[in-house]
Amino acid sequence: MDKEKKADIIKKFAHNEGDTGSTEVQVALLTERINQLTEHMMANRHDYHSQRGLLKLVGHRRKLLAYLSKEARRMLDEAGFPDAIIVASSDLDEWIVESLKRQGAKVSTWGVGTRLVTSFSCPALGGVYKLTALDEGSERMVPKIKRSDNPEKIMNPGLKKVVRMYDKRGEMRGDVLFLEEERLPQGRSFRAYHPMFLHVYKTYPKQFEMRELLVPIFQKGKLVYESPSLHTIREYSLRNLQELDAAYKRFHNPHRYHVSLSPTLFSTKQRLLREAAKTVTTISEP
Repeated sequence: MDKEKKADIIKKFAHNEGDTGSTEVQVALLTERINQLTEHMMANRHDYHSQRGLLKLVGHRRKLLAYLSKEARRMLDEAGFPDAIIVASSDLDEWIVESLKRQGAKVSTWGVGTRLVTSFSCPALGGVYKLTALDEGSERMVPKIKRSDNPEKIMNPGLKKVVRMYDKRGEMRGDVLFLEEERLPQGRSFRAYHPMFLHVYKTYPKQFEMRELLVPIFQKGKLVYESPSLHTIREYSLRNLQELDAAYKRFHNPHRYHVSLSPTLFSTKQRLLREAAKTVTTISEP
């Protein structure tokens, strides 16, 4: 930050002439420095020294903002304005908001903009096409698999449907992938297997509710889906968040939400892997 920019910020936020250390001035100077470092990090993602400096500045500003909000609340209440709201903004994200709340910040409204609409933490979504089934002229698509030495890269074969499991309290307990043609085990307990590890499985009790998640959009080339309103989408999202236990939603060390395979899909995957292994062995033999 050059001297001229710094002087302008101090002049704008100072309580009086010569004020360079008030909380308001310090927050404004920190915000300008944070914005400059953020732009620098966007172009230099491997500058870890600057990254550490940025994190320290953000942490220091959080403490000052929490203090300012408490002071503002006290002054407004003493002046007879208990209903006045306090708005916090400027490059807020979920981490900063959570930290300020934990420090007891007296903020009524959070102005989250830039970090939300630009998907700051993940500006691009990578996609990989993997073939999981082939039309070989039979009644159903034939499941296929890609073999890999890395278990995470081995596909789950076939056309699938996703089923969400709910306990008696109406809370989500996990998702299970079924082959499209499978009948769901309604009213029966069943095992659901880990996608990679043969010895890991969980048993869902018969009283759990099952809800299919996938909805057809196009069928035989025709649009069969009517887009809901933004209000409906919002209400649906909020309802789903309420059905998810807080342990899955915490920022630090969240509980892992399990996605498992049905017994039929699991056995199909293992069969195709064994067949693929035999093929590789046959080709490798002299």
